[in-house]
Amino acid sequence: MTGLEAFAFGAAGSLLVEVVNVLTCFQKGKIPQRYSKVMFWVVRVLLVVGAGVIAVAHEVQTKILAIHLGVATPLILQAFARTPPNEEDV
Repeated sequence: MTGLEAFAFGAAGSLLVEVVNVLTCFQKGKIPQRYSKVMFWVVRVLLVVGAGVIAVAHEVQTKILAIHLGVATPLILQAFARTPPNEEDV
């Protein structure tokens, strides 16, 4: 798998998460205001790009793994954000 393919499938996995979220909102008949805000979409696009980058960085060899990493990207980034720095790094 090329880096471009890994990026595309990772990004697609991340995008699928939002598709499921929007579908759930439609089924409930209530669309949250966040979907009308530009900043939400800017951040969401950045997450999609980040998902692609993570898939490339992992040097994935299968499409399904790239998609899986794309879906998991928000959790991966949250884990990085919560991890306290080592004392040696401070």
